[in-house]
Amino acid sequence: MPSFGKRQRSRFWFFWIALPFLTQVSENQLISPHPGDLDTTFGNNGQVMTFVRDLSHMANHLLLLQNGKFLVAGEILPPRGSQDKQVMLLARYHADGRLDNIFGEGGIVTVAGVGVNAVALQTDGKIVIAGVVPTPFGGTPSIARVNSDGNLDPTFGDNGKVVLYVNNQKTVTEDVVVQQDGMIVVLGNTVGEIKDLVLFRHHSDGSMDASFGEGGRVVTDFNNGKEEFYSIALQPDGKIVVAGGTTNQNNSIGDFALARYHPNGALDPSFGSGGKVTTDFNNGFDRAKTIAIQANGKIIAAGSSGDHFALTQYNTDGSLDRSFGIEGKVVTSDFPYTPNEVFSLALQSNGKIIAVGKMGDASLVQSDQKRHTETAVARYDSNGNLDSDFGVGGKVSLNFYTPSDLDIPLAIPSGVIIQNDGKIVVAGRRYIVFDNYFTLARYIGGDVEEPMFKAVPSQNRPSSGGALRGNPLKRFLETQFPQLRDKRKNPFPYPLKKPL
Repeated sequence: MPSFGKRQRSRFWFFWIALPFLTQVSENQLISPHPGDLDTTFGNNGQVMTFVRDLSHMANHLLLLQNGKFLVAGEILPPRGSQDKQVMLLARYHADGRLDNIFGEGGIVTVAGVGVNAVALQTDGKIVIAGVVPTPFGGTPSIARVNSDGNLDPTFGDNGKVVLYVNNQKTVTEDVVVQQDGMIVVLGNTVGEIKDLVLFRHHSDGSMDASFGEGGRVVTDFNNGKEEFYSIALQPDGKIVVAGGTTNQNNSIGDFALARYHPNGALDPSFGSGGKVTTDFNNGFDRAKTIAIQANGKIIAAGSSGDHFALTQYNTDGSLDRSFGIEGKVVTSDFPYTPNEVFSLALQSNGKIIAVGKMGDASLVQSDQKRHTETAVARYDSNGNLDSDFGVGGKVSLNFYTPSDLDIPLAIPSGVIIQNDGKIVVAGRRYIVFDNYFTLARYIGGDVEEPMFKAVPSQNRPSSGGALRGNPLKRFLETQFPQLRDKRKNPFPYPLKKPL
């Protein structure tokens, strides 16, 4: 039998003392969270899915609240062939993804006869909703307001609702913001052969602000009635910026379009040409779907160029910021499926840009002979470069998909927020057997402290197993474990919440 010196014996015994601890280290401890990973402390393995009475419903907006909780606003869809009106559906969650049981019934509030396109938060905690209400003439654009408990606010308009009109033209609402003075500004578009940008402004009690534009309305013909605008944002100086797209007469070519207004509704001539800006990417079909104002006053617009993610950054005067991307423009085209389009933006405190949108189209057969619509998230640095520290090459995707879902994954995002701890929450809807449901996912947003033990990244792991790294006992042993399941690629099962 070989003999051991005193020092060797101490190492030998230390190995046997440490081995039980090493073999019991959980998988979560072995995998270091990385920006872009699903946050396994949120819901179930980073995801939450909410069912309400087994009815089909879709999420349209995500809103961060003052206390760290967040609200998903959407609609319960009437059954196929039904003449029932839309029903507003609000779900409020704790920061960790649990439904907030003190809100409505089990975290859920429904209001019949109100559709939801966008929501905004007032400083007093009340929530303003831009959407539609039923009238004898069909769905009519409207704004509504609910108290912090989810009930319609009777002090606003007519029992919590206000109907919007524009010279007998049919109009749809797209977005809403609340100004610092409590005024509510709604963005919409006229519908029909002529499409124009429309802004409405209302006092905090729902009455129209006659000092804004003409009687509380502003109608802007951007390009001979061939434009649609989708997103609105407020600058710190109170100016109003909107983003969308214009097209030529046969809708074959489109450009990003932005406009800026003074607080009184007049176009700001210091922005672009007479208050308007258009940006062409490649002489194809481009349109902006969302907008954000950076801390330095620069403006980011995002949407699509052709079938790809597209972003632009503008200086405060509306000129392209040539330091961003290539001459002020960024196109991201290397997603696995097309078409791709950005729907929402969020800005991190470190200046990085989160763009959330869709990847693929469930009506199209992709290269793998399947149909896909997946949630795509990309992170860019302040210069417009994909952030290689996020996900894989700056991108992650999620399809909320299981093999039982008829092999047609459909996960369409509707919003993104940055929580107070820097984590990224994405909301949307998931399609399961002809129905849609609220879905949430949370991603690690920034650098995290590395654990004591860290597994080799999956793409570098030997097929026979994963070697521990960062091992304080490395001088004494090198341990091989069976290959670990990478949670980033297997986020199931889902929590099924049935609050009602």
